[in-house]
Amino acid sequence: MKFLYFFTLFVHLGFAAILYGGSCLAVFFDLISGREQESLHRKLSADLLARVILTPGSSLLFVFTLALVFFSLEKSYASVRLPAFFAGGVLLLLALALLLLHLYRGLREKGSGRGVALVVGLAALSLLSGVYFILACGSTFFLMPERWPVLAATPTLVLSWSGVARFLQFVSLAFILTGGGMVLFSGRDGEDKRLAGRIGAAVALAFLLALPLCLLLELVNLPLLAHSAPLFGVAAMTVITAATTALLLLPFCFEPVRRNVKPPFVLALGLLFLFVLGDHLGRESALTPLVIQALAAENRDSPLPRAESIPAAPPSSQEAIAGRGEEIFNRVCSGCHAFEGRRVGPPLSEVIPGYRGRRGALANFIANPVKMNPDYPAMPDPGLSEAEISAVVDFLLGNDTP
Repeated sequence: MKFLYFFTLFVHLGFAAILYGGSCLAVFFDLISGREQESLHRKLSADLLARVILTPGSSLLFVFTLALVFFSLEKSYASVRLPAFFAGGVLLLLALALLLLHLYRGLREKGSGRGVALVVGLAALSLLSGVYFILACGSTFFLMPERWPVLAATPTLVLSWSGVARFLQFVSLAFILTGGGMVLFSGRDGEDKRLAGRIGAAVALAFLLALPLCLLLELVNLPLLAHSAPLFGVAAMTVITAATTALLLLPFCFEPVRRNVKPPFVLALGLLFLFVLGDHLGRESALTPLVIQALAAENRDSPLPRAESIPAAPPSSQEAIAGRGEEIFNRVCSGCHAFEGRRVGPPLSEVIPGYRGRRGALANFIANPVKMNPDYPAMPDPGLSEAEISAVVDFLLGNDTP
């Protein structure tokens, strides 16, 4: 089911990016074309609308793919429960935005009421921006499970710099894909096609330079629970791919080239794939079974299901376990705890000093955890043996620096 979620999200965002970027450029060209019906910008705007605006049947399928994304998300992660008003509201806004885009295209084709057409087009773009901004902020909400119980009682839009950065990445990818598509069709004859190729390359190049900055903004503000080595590896691959795409697009900014027009667009699709993959890796790191178990233990009346207990390590002698404190901590405890920085639990640098000279008290707390701080959820039973607890205590106290 996770594969279905990943695939449908990639397909939906691919079409959404081209729809968003193409519609934005079409409205922009319409704005700067003035009242000249035969200007190149006017023709370019009409050509973009013809290519990116979906047919009524395709529009319904487009909305359905987003509904399928929501469905597969809930089936992939048992701890995720999307409120009906959230999913229904987003789908309704998306359908309304598509309807306004169809209306804008119809008004443009009739050639009358240019002012009204522009207002309709701008309204459609505002709705599209709102839909994907909400989705970007919602995706970061899934990386902060410690806030679920609070927000379950009073649903609000989770605004964060991480969500803003994710939305800016989507916008950048939208213009990169649209610009790459314009380059893809620039090899055809005609002055308007050559102009489209140069403009598309310039637009894509500008947003390729902006993409790493948006990615850096997201990584800096990403919740600690979502951090992982593979995620940072994907970020590095994104920067390398963006630089490669920019180098390939640079010649098109000056004169459209008839050969090798496909690689920039293919690499742009690769950037979208890395964007979706990074989202997946962050969620996999944040939604570990122990994290969900901690939240369920704290909120027994909430819709969060209790995760199965983390199984203890295979039985082994105390001597073999004694030196494995760090390995056990990384396997069982690090999902909720870090020495520096808040995760689901408090920073250990603030907790462990209170157990100096009280080794037995720390071991007893790990074996029989109770709620200590009202600002954090209760710690669940980690399911460790006495020897494993002893090894973890040695590791924690050994890393405590006065």
